[in-house]
Amino acid sequence: MIRGALIGVGMGGAYPILLPMFVNGSLVTRYKSSPLPLKGNTLNYWITVSKPVCRKMVFPILLQAVFVAYLGSRQYKLLIKALQLPEPGLEMD
Repeated sequence: MIRGALIGVGMGGAYPILLPMFVNGSLVTRYKSSPLPLKGNTLNYWITVSKPVCRKMVFPILLQAVFVAYLGSRQYKLLIKALQLPEPGLEMD
């Protein structure tokens, strides 16, 4: 369940935030459409720029984590049920 929630947060939350940030950063440097920060201040700049997006994504990320944790628990129950089935072809009469 925890593994499913972590994967859901990573793929459903971090991926949609980080990928556009890198793409936009590369486009800004290529076309020089916006003033870039100084070399030592780059990480702080991108954190500041992405804060509003991260705040808006909190609810969808939590919803994704809960949904994927639920699906992970259902998958775990199905796996346990499948492991308890007798093996085919080993019937002793």
